[in-house]
Amino acid sequence: MSRNPALDHPAVLATVIRVLRSELGFDAHPVEPGDRLDLLPEADSVRLMRAVSTLERLYGTELDDNDVHAAETVADLVALLQEHATTGPVAEPTTETGAETGAAAGTGAGASPERP
Repeated sequence: MSRNPALDHPAVLATVIRVLRSELGFDAHPVEPGDRLDLLPEADSVRLMRAVSTLERLYGTELDDNDVHAAETVADLVALLQEHATTGPVAEPTTETGAETGAAAGTGAGASPERP
């Protein structure tokens, strides 16, 4: 069985950085794999956990709280997702609104349209 390309390191890293920037509310600061999560701009425990929740939702997985708390760097978080996720992102927040698109927002395959 071949590995899902959406779970390759560059793809997961790009998604993690995009979600961290969105949830922490910064764009200008460069983010590298070795950066400590707690030292990212605007990082606090609530915002970081919100980012983790978004990533769990995107990748259709639930990360162990102890593993999440042990993750010190962006690369650690990427490795956790690669280890536990079985699919690539099902939907991503848009950069303009933070709204989700695709299956997670209920507009993907198998979703029932809302009735007025």
